Amino acid sequence: MGDAAPRAACWLTPDQAPVVSRVLAAAGIVPALAGSPEPSQSSQSARAIGAELADDLRGVLTGGAVDLVLIAAPGVFGHIDIDQDLTALQLARQRAVPVATTEPVPAQAMELAGSNWVEALENGSLGELIRFVPRTRRTRAIDELHAALETFGVARTGSLRMHGPSTLASLGARLFDAMDLTRTLMGVPETVDACVVTPASGRGLHILPGESLRGLSGDLTAHLRFADGRSLALHLSDQTPRTGMDLRLFGPEGTITLTPERLVWLHASGEPDETVIATTDDEPGESALATQLANLCAGVGPGHAPIDYPAVLAMTHAALLSCRTGQGESPETIRRLMRSA
Repeated sequence: MGDAAPRAACWLTPDQAPVVSRVLAAAGIVPALAGSPEPSQSSQSARAIGAELADDLRGVLTGGAVDLVLIAAPGVFGHIDIDQDLTALQLARQRAVPVATTEPVPAQAMELAGSNWVEALENGSLGELIRFVPRTRRTRAIDELHAALETFGVARTGSLRMHGPSTLASLGARLFDAMDLTRTLMGVPETVDACVVTPASGRGLHILPGESLRGLSGDLTAHLRFADGRSLALHLSDQTPRTGMDLRLFGPEGTITLTPERLVWLHASGEPDETVIATTDDEPGESALATQLANLCAGVGPGHAPIDYPAVLAMTHAALLSCRTGQGESPETIRRLMRSA
């Protein structure tokens, strides 16, 4: 890419333009092309971030003269004609153009049956074709947590709260991100008991989620039970004006409280240890996204294990199923259905 600033093609909605513009500027990336999953909004989206109009996402992936493709609003990408979408991602990979998405792609588990995505999921190649960003697991806060856990040991129970504006990441994206972090820290739960409350809920109206992470919005709470008796509580939302993350772990060596700004370990003796992680007032979610996009353009490797897509998709879809059935659901059952479909 030389010394010139990397050029990006962005797929977004007009209401995401301010966030995308700030993130690209912070990452030192120039918006070159832009379009929207809703064709009538493509011109508005492109003008809003100062980019030229692009009206075909697959065309951008297979032939766009850019250094990065950022998909902030996938629309039907990965939902309809999904094999063609996978082929477009493979061609972008062959052209050495990294592709990043702030929303899970694919967003459905069972719809992948009979498609070429199944092999990409199972062999781990999907993570090389499209990068889910920003991943909480790739932040400095989680690096500090892993260092502490080497001494802290295994957590018995915990709680994880993640929230932020829907223009940065939908509730479906936050659920995917939370399950990716949970799988790394505690493994795959035996059951997931979840409930979604949408912005339209109230006064007797309770809208249940569908079978996809795409379009999921509102608040979600969940209780994850593990086979060895451990448990974790989740509280997620895409309805807050600022990104936040709060993780609390309880174990024989005390308690750990983690935020993007600091880690506090209260030892069993009552003595606290505090590690300051960040001292800026930057929006944490936007800052993490800018950093991860800049690293992607620079060819900096992730330095972390890739997403276990089959496991994480099974966990997220167990949560969606639980929201509809009103009872705990098994990720392993979802995983078996994914394999046999």
